[in-house]
Amino acid sequence: MSNKDGNSLLGFGSSISQGLSSAGPMLNIFGLFPVLVSIAFRMSFYVIIASALVGFLAVYTGYTFSRIMRSNGGYYTYVGRIMGKKAGFITALLYFSYGLLAIPSVVLFLVFFTGFALQVPSLSRLPYEILLSLTYSVIVAVIAAKGLRTVSKFVTISSSVEVAAVIVFTFTVLFYRGSEFIVPSGLNPAAMMQALPFGILAFAGVGSSIFLSENVMMWERTISRSVKYSFLILFILMALPVFVISFTTSSVSLTAYASDPLSIISGNGAVLKFLTIMIILLAINSAVNLAAGYINALKQAASRMVNDGLLPDWRGIASHRIWIIIVVAGSLLSMIGILIAGPYIAFVVISGTVSLLFLMVHSISNAALLKYFRSTGKSARIAIPAFSTGSFGIVVAYEAIGGGPFTFSAVISIALLSCAITATIIVGRRWHEKFRRIEFNAETIDAQ
Repeated sequence: MSNKDGNSLLGFGSSISQGLSSAGPMLNIFGLFPVLVSIAFRMSFYVIIASALVGFLAVYTGYTFSRIMRSNGGYYTYVGRIMGKKAGFITALLYFSYGLLAIPSVVLFLVFFTGFALQVPSLSRLPYEILLSLTYSVIVAVIAAKGLRTVSKFVTISSSVEVAAVIVFTFTVLFYRGSEFIVPSGLNPAAMMQALPFGILAFAGVGSSIFLSENVMMWERTISRSVKYSFLILFILMALPVFVISFTTSSVSLTAYASDPLSIISGNGAVLKFLTIMIILLAINSAVNLAAGYINALKQAASRMVNDGLLPDWRGIASHRIWIIIVVAGSLLSMIGILIAGPYIAFVVISGTVSLLFLMVHSISNAALLKYFRSTGKSARIAIPAFSTGSFGIVVAYEAIGGGPFTFSAVISIALLSCAITATIIVGRRWHEKFRRIEFNAETIDAQ
């Protein structure tokens, strides 16, 4: 475990900022919410409320375990200590997969969003998109190569700016685009279910401070409190703008927002033009901040995987230079996505995959929490993880048969789960002695 002195440890503010950065509030507004609106239209607010409930169910597991275990391994450590090495190994592989895929998701968003902002003609976009993909990958690489404290300072500043920007954006839309209060006359459960993974993704990274538990002061209080307050702040930041967009803008503005997210604030006035430029810069900052948050967590988790014996450390890459793998993989996947489907469709498919892998990791973690509650005589508390796992399973199953790009996301997610299970079986049999020496190290305290 970490033996850092108090002066090198992060505080409560850095832990909250880590959670907010990994959720990307401004990125959600310009990346995920237009997808929500294109599917659920005025029901998007209801989707966000349902997504927040699912997000709470997911966050609850990390919140509970973070009060009794200290390890940068996060979910895989919780699962490994309670459900055994095979379950822990599978969880580690799934987490590593969705951590890696989060980077090309961010890069692809930046590519198509910048295309909208600069109004690049569609016929000349491919060379420009490849160049932008490489440029943004380099920017992410520069940040990823920095140390924990440097990245955490960047994340703290950027997250504070994002909070202010979301508030400004919400009131800008309300005053410049708001019309009469419009509530949908009926509900379309099928559309809401289809949009749900993208609403869930808005809350996916909010618990990422658990991966810094070895690097914070008073971890037994700091991490659980940061998870709780990060979630509450994010819920407010997500619910308010979606409420305004869904219920106070005209149908014309709402339809335009679904295809061009900048249209909801663009206009001829000097104030709107200035705000549009600022929002573009803030959205790009949010995307880079989200990538920094994910890489920050993934770097710490990968280092713990090396120490626990789950990950080989060839030439020290996994323990000290994992950012190289993250950025190279992200860059290659971004370019492949652009060449095959274009940046927008690739963004939708990869983001959906990240969301479903997130649900799979939390489903396994919930099973561990359920087993923990039963083994410690807290049977009255098993309802939350049981209901949570059931809800996640329904979402994944529905997306697998729902059609469109969401089905591709489900197929990719299930394929990655199958690969993780297969890899665990092969490693367990072929390298039995090494697998047997795998440990899930964590500092523990009595349950609270």
